[in-house]
Amino acid sequence: MVFRNPNKVAILNSSYPGGLSSYIKTARELLADSKAGRNPFDGFTPYIFK
Repeated sequence: MVFRNPNKVAILNSSYPGGLSSYIKTARELLADSKAGRNPFDGFTPYIFK
């Protein structure tokens, strides 16, 4: 993804907790877990509110 407007990058960076570096780190961790067959929702039971 290429941003040609640095203002958009600044907005994205300030809108995510920890900034874009935290977003990228979390995304890489989730992708690695997925590749390894790990599910971050293991142990949770889905519940539908009525």
